[in-house]
Amino acid sequence: MHNAEPILGPFIFFIYSLFVLLIMVNLMIAIITDVFRQIRKEAERAAGKDGELDAGLYLIGKVKRFFGIGKDIMEENIRTKFVYVAGE
Repeated sequence: MHNAEPILGPFIFFIYSLFVLLIMVNLMIAIITDVFRQIRKEAERAAGKDGELDAGLYLIGKVKRFFGIGKDIMEENIRTKFVYVAGE
């Protein structure tokens, strides 16, 4: 293209490359926002009545797991509240 049209050829190639780059970035952002939306839904399902995760249960569960004592209460609560359906 450069030999046939020294100015227009590289310009059109640059515009085409920029256009493809914008499409790819838009695709990446769409995937990230979709995954973020799914994670936010799961977090809202796991939230308590007041809409916030119970930090106390989380910390107690982590300490228990660190020392190998009992079961992780928060992890059990999250597992019972999360329902993942493939393709959702």
